[in-house]
Amino acid sequence: MQPMQPMIPVDPARQQMLMQRFQSLDADRSGFIDVNELRRAFSSPEAEFELSNAIALMRLMSPRGQISFQEFAQLDSFVESTRGAFMAFDMNRDGTISQPELCPALARAGFNFSPGAISALWVAFARGQPSINYTTFLSLTTFLMTCRSVFGAMDTQRTGIVSFNLDSFCLCSLLAQVNRSA
Repeated sequence: MQPMQPMIPVDPARQQMLMQRFQSLDADRSGFIDVNELRRAFSSPEAEFELSNAIALMRLMSPRGQISFQEFAQLDSFVESTRGAFMAFDMNRDGTISQPELCPALARAGFNFSPGAISALWVAFARGQPSINYTTFLSLTTFLMTCRSVFGAMDTQRTGIVSFNLDSFCLCSLLAQVNRSA
């Protein structure tokens, strides 16, 4: 699979702040952080970053089980982008978004889907709840990044269209499942 591309350019001041944060997380000074260090990076006093999200993001970036500073900076951009998209559509500031808010929030995060696909994503991720929180939204967008990565690996002509036979479909499904499972 292809590595994630940076979502937001990093200005020099932000890059310096990220480097300091990365170095404080890199306990063994190896130049890489593992999934537990990544989890600490995105946890806050208000909310702990879920291990399943940290694992999924780590797998999306690197099969090595650890990420470099550049990969960390890309993940930070992705997490900040998804947080911004979520907050922009949490109209009542209750920490959740509803199904009608999901489509524009995903579009702002860089994912444009048909109403049918949005409904299917809602059923899969909301699990019968009337709204989803940021953690669930991050899980959903991480899943979509995995799908985009798998699709990109199959779209060798870069046309945005992929033809599948059963063999290819099974391969894509396995790749997506491997990257999603914890």
